Amino acid sequence: MIALIDGDILVYRIGFAAQQEVFGQLVPDPLPIVYHTMDKYIDMILDETTAATYSIFLSDPVNNYRKKFCKTIDYKGNRTPQGRPILYDTLREYLIKEYNAIVGKNVEADDLLGIESQILGPICLICSIDKDLLMIPGRHYNFVKKEFVTINKQSGYKNFMKQLLMGDRVDNIPGIKGLGPKTAAKLVHKFQPHDGLLHDVIRRYKHCYNISTLDALKLIQETGRLLWIQQDEGVIWDLPERY
Repeated sequence: MIALIDGDILVYRIGFAAQQEVFGQLVPDPLPIVYHTMDKYIDMILDETTAATYSIFLSDPVNNYRKKFCKTIDYKGNRTPQGRPILYDTLREYLIKEYNAIVGKNVEADDLLGIESQILGPICLICSIDKDLLMIPGRHYNFVKKEFVTINKQSGYKNFMKQLLMGDRVDNIPGIKGLGPKTAAKLVHKFQPHDGLLHDVIRRYKHCYNISTLDALKLIQETGRLLWIQQDEGVIWDLPERY
């Protein structure tokens, strides 16, 4: 088994845990302690998954191909450098130097995880806590909840549709106003199989934003491209031709 590990999550979780406010200023823990914590966290993931080997992936810290699709949505526009842990760059460098972490070029770690998982197939396991990755078919491990889950193509598609309905506040993607995960899950579950699901999403966008069908399609296309995690290198999401 090969563990495909979301390095971005490690950097943020360990980075934020390793800083404290002292007299009004954030101060990081000593680096040897922080590095030891990172080592132990990775060892924990490998032990719990019984993985024989691993790959760690990091996002491109500067460029992101999704930005070119932003027409009405300011993708991740709510984020600032101050929202990163003090040791953000230091921990990334540590993962690259000590663990040969793979850094995306113009893509996010999620995309690298999605692409690599589809190349490797059943011999790999995506290790992350990011719910967005549950649109990717394959085996997943949430190393905080200690949960394993297997996603097939149909459930992956429905999870993507749930994201289209909800949007993603963390990434500044609006979705349908006031619609949370429980309601989205009920709506998606109604369609067995999922024929008609996208049509229902279009209808809800029209109603929510009081826009025409054409404008709803444009907004859904933009939102979907921002939310979509690549499963084949360079392949982005498009509305089906019938729309």
